[in-house]
Amino acid sequence: GHPEQRAKAVVSTQSTGEYDVRILIPAHTRMSVNGKHGSTLVRIKTESNSSYFSIFPDPLPNSDEYIVKIINPTIEGAAKALVDIAKAISSTKGCQSVAFYDPQIWTPGTKGDNGSFTDNPPLPGERPPPPGEEETSESGTKEERVDGEVKQEMNEAR
Repeated sequence: GHPEQRAKAVVSTQSTGEYDVRILIPAHTRMSVNGKHGSTLVRIKTESNSSYFSIFPDPLPNSDEYIVKIINPTIEGAAKALVDIAKAISSTKGCQSVAFYDPQIWTPGTKGDNGSFTDNPPLPGERPPPPGEEETSESGTKEERVDGEVKQEMNEAR
């Protein structure tokens, strides 16, 4: 596909109530977003009233796409930042072909602790495992969620 045919953005809210927005841009458009000495990046951050605005330093695996992360206190400010990014890359986005990011997805636990999925219990604030999956608590008990109830059993010492 052509770069102009793809647009991906993820929006979530943080515990602070701010909007965390991430968008993928082609590698050859990074300088358009950054600007000379960071001028475009600073301008977009300031005009959209974003508390954080950054281009990740490394591309996504096996791709020519980079993540731009914006944190903004309002959805309107986040939308303004996205529009300004689109304007900044509009003249260069279609100039080169792009190897798009293609995530590899597999069943949790089948590939070990690789950063995508982990066999470790969730960290504080992370979502618990879905019903029917188990986790090990700090007290050494196994917890299994079945039909909304938590069943526990002690781990055997090894």
